[in-house]
Amino acid sequence: MPEKTDARTIRTPSPWGPSGAGPLVSSPVLTVVLEPGECLYRAGERPSGGYVVNSGLLRQVMLLADGRRQIMRFIFPDDVLDWTDAATMPVSAEAVEQAEVRCFSKAQLETVLGGNATARANWKRLAERHVHEMQRHAVVLGRLTSIERLAYFLIWLRQHAAPSPDRMLHVPMVRGDIADYLGLTVETVSRGLTILRDMGLIDLASSRHIRLKNPAALRSLAGNILNTAASEEPASAAAIDGYSLAS
Repeated sequence: MPEKTDARTIRTPSPWGPSGAGPLVSSPVLTVVLEPGECLYRAGERPSGGYVVNSGLLRQVMLLADGRRQIMRFIFPDDVLDWTDAATMPVSAEAVEQAEVRCFSKAQLETVLGGNATARANWKRLAERHVHEMQRHAVVLGRLTSIERLAYFLIWLRQHAAPSPDRMLHVPMVRGDIADYLGLTVETVSRGLTILRDMGLIDLASSRHIRLKNPAALRSLAGNILNTAASEEPASAAAIDGYSLAS
């Protein structure tokens, strides 16, 4: 696991508002670029407001006193992180791969979300999706076997991936991340993927590429948990983009 740092590359910030319509907030929105392993924020820090992921992948991590970790959530492009009502950050957020994130102060969020019904509805919808995902994650960790958890993970990841005609799935995280997300060991993850391959459900093209030969069977093996959510489709980029969110 790469060493975690707080180094940040600051890009030139730009006002958050529709093109040609002028800024919706008086101060520019800060955009940071994180390299793999770098922290956006750490558990225990005071929240500054909210965040929108432009690109890349982040993970929310909770560490135990003995150094063990639980990955609570992976954060994909167009996801939001809203800590405006929190006294301190309950988890840390780290980059899995290079990621670009916009950081909004509480005042900026209040200005934009309070003055635009569409922006407020989009933000609320994405925040609610996070709650639904965390509820499913609790069921996965508490009730599914290791093989069922891996089947769930592959179907869940497929919903966040770009469509592929040959059902090839790009896996952006390493197996250690998968293990810490599913509450398994790395050895169990590797063994479980081999079992799924031997069952004829997947092909292991490489450590980062898995072909889903039978998505329906994988979904069934995972108990069809993903069918119970109100909406499983990823939010469109237009719904949360810094310029179109408030349009």
